[in-house]
Amino acid sequence: MSRNHTTTNYLPEIVLSLKQRADEFGKIGNNEQAALCYQQAAEAAEHLNIDPTSIIPLWKKSGKFFHKALKNIECLKVLDMALKQIRRTKNIREESLFHVNIAGILQEMGDSLSCLEELQIAYNLAEQIDDKNLNNWIKMSLGGYFYSVEEPDMALEQYMDVLSFFEQQNDLLAIAGVCLNIAIAYEMKGDSENSEKYHRKTLSLLKELNKDIIELKVLEIKSKFCLGAMLTGLHVNIEEGINFLKQALDDSIRFSLTNEEFVARLQLAETYEYSGDDQRALEELLIAKGLETDGVSLQNIRETLWQLARIEERRGNFIQGFHYLKEYADVVIKNEKEIQKRRSVELEVQLYRMEEKRKNELLEKELQAKQRINEAVAFHAREQEIFLAKLQKQLSVIESTVSKRTRKLVDALQIEIKDMVSSKKEWSDFEQGFIDAHSELEQKLTSHYPLLTPTERKICILLRAGRSTKEIAQLLHISSDTADTHRTRIRKKLGLKHGISTQIALANL
Repeated sequence: MSRNHTTTNYLPEIVLSLKQRADEFGKIGNNEQAALCYQQAAEAAEHLNIDPTSIIPLWKKSGKFFHKALKNIECLKVLDMALKQIRRTKNIREESLFHVNIAGILQEMGDSLSCLEELQIAYNLAEQIDDKNLNNWIKMSLGGYFYSVEEPDMALEQYMDVLSFFEQQNDLLAIAGVCLNIAIAYEMKGDSENSEKYHRKTLSLLKELNKDIIELKVLEIKSKFCLGAMLTGLHVNIEEGINFLKQALDDSIRFSLTNEEFVARLQLAETYEYSGDDQRALEELLIAKGLETDGVSLQNIRETLWQLARIEERRGNFIQGFHYLKEYADVVIKNEKEIQKRRSVELEVQLYRMEEKRKNELLEKELQAKQRINEAVAFHAREQEIFLAKLQKQLSVIESTVSKRTRKLVDALQIEIKDMVSSKKEWSDFEQGFIDAHSELEQKLTSHYPLLTPTERKICILLRAGRSTKEIAQLLHISSDTADTHRTRIRKKLGLKHGISTQIALANL
């Protein structure tokens, strides 16, 4: 195989080299550099016109590592680039799933409106291919969205539809995941009875599956924790609640799930404190405080410090309690800074998405206008051919007619000419419509190059639309020589140097 030949499964040396560098940065945890190298690899692959199925994974990896590096705007940008390549493959299912993934990131960033828009796009795409399985997973994501905006009834509506579907499929794992979400939604509603019912159903299904898989264990831990916290919080069955919390804690330690361990210890401490066992509560809080807090919410860290301060004050250790309160205050300040940062990111994301929409709308408008003028050019050319054929036929008849009939034929020609003039007016109206469709370019030309005449501005717009000198001459009813003269004058007025294409220069305006 030639070194320059590209196929779906082959990456040229420069792309492969950048990918390998990205892999190395990823292994050592340098997420930002990994993301940048994957981005460069994808850009190089696009430049070399490699098959999109080879480019898409590179953009995906770049987005993944930008996400890890908390570079949200950069993450969205590269995911948009991946989406463009996915559209080239015409794989609607993958395109739909990709919109779901983007929605998840936007939800994580707090941009609820954009998240909902992406999920709607994903759902509409899934409808095109009548993929019921995909539709239901999108409904799951919609349920998560409604839960995040504190609309538990709307979330339950989506989850119940999904539950019915997966029960028909007898997909126990999927059913367990849905039941957990239903339980959490009921808890938000304050319906502890139904919440407990679906938590127990989740645990029963996971026990039936009996697989030691990390994803299943995370579901089990979450359900045990939520059920335990609810039972102890309601004070209806504290002993059973503590048992569930301990099980969640043991599983978290076993699978090295630090965040889950932290939350379980915090809830156990709260339960012990309520029961009057300050010593055991203090032990759990101190262990939690000593854990690696990356990935642990500031709210949970803040709650831990507040509980520690409260217990130490109650035990008479005022100095130690004061130190915990100082740490608490520092976390509160940090939390406020994080909130402000998130709001800033949300605004930045919204502005980026709005700008992308504006660009896409302008591009669509320009493509439609170009299509219109192409259709009109073809129509006009046909009309001219028909008209010329008629003239030739009439002239042939004139040459062979007696003089008394000449006047009548001339009159007929005059009528034809009048019709042509009328047709020219109609064309002029259309031409103006096309100019209006390119009003932004018209304004730029008028503003930046005031010496251009109206005719020259029309020619500029037609040049940008890809029309040749001959076509421009026909459209404007001028000779090709006149059109060439106009083009020369335009180049001078635009200040273009030798070797620079007029069309390219206009495209960059």
